[in-house]
Amino acid sequence: MTKISDRYRRRAASMTERIAGVAADGWDAATPCEEWTATDLVQHLVDTTGMFFGFIGEDPPGGPPAAED
Repeated sequence: MTKISDRYRRRAASMTERIAGVAADGWDAATPCEEWTATDLVQHLVDTTGMFFGFIGEDPPGGPPAAED
């Protein structure tokens, strides 16, 4: 692994822990991003990660939209 991929994995793991810690009734909560909910923020992260897969000619892993998962 490269330093960059190691750093990405650590940060992704940290974000996964934060997402897993959101209470069931917390997904409509506001975020520091004006007019975004917690669900909106997670969907943005998923979409952005998918964009990076495209940069290397790969399809992102499939899955439901954040609001459905």
